[in-house]
Amino acid sequence: MRKETEDKVQLEHLFTGCAGDLGCSPWFKVDQAMIDQFGAATLDPDPMHIDNEWCEKYSPYKVPIAFGFFTLSMLSYLSHGIIERAYDSHIGTGGYPLNYGLDNVRFAAPVPVNSEIRLHLHLQDKYNKNEGQTVLNFKFAVEVKGQDEPALIGNWLGLWVQEPGHQRIASKNSKQVKTTGV
Repeated sequence: MRKETEDKVQLEHLFTGCAGDLGCSPWFKVDQAMIDQFGAATLDPDPMHIDNEWCEKYSPYKVPIAFGFFTLSMLSYLSHGIIERAYDSHIGTGGYPLNYGLDNVRFAAPVPVNSEIRLHLHLQDKYNKNEGQTVLNFKFAVEVKGQDEPALIGNWLGLWVQEPGHQRIASKNSKQVKTTGV
């Protein structure tokens, strides 16, 4: 019963305009393999992130740290556990979410290798952009377990689009949702 109540509260926050705390994602471990893969994918072989021996000698952190943009890129994944239930409840209603942008992003503290991070979301406000389009302004912080200061802070803008001919439908994998056109 508690889960249904939480879902109701989240829907109320997202789609009736009430601002408020949406909660935190589960903790997620950032390991060296992920950091290395991100460095390879972005063609950025910075030893601060991928070379343990170099870090022991030269880094103020003494261990590799995650790329700031890696941490930023994890926002979508980390948000799924917080707001996906709210979006999923709108399956078939003719709407879908899009990224709209970021404001005031700051890389406030490092994420040392093998740290656990989580996302904390707070809906600050929402406003209508155009007919059928609502901008949701989320204040966010990516927290690092055991650190007082968050690694990443800012505002994340989402655009909820309700257009005729489009609807959100559930896929075979209940955690994934597809958007279709008519």
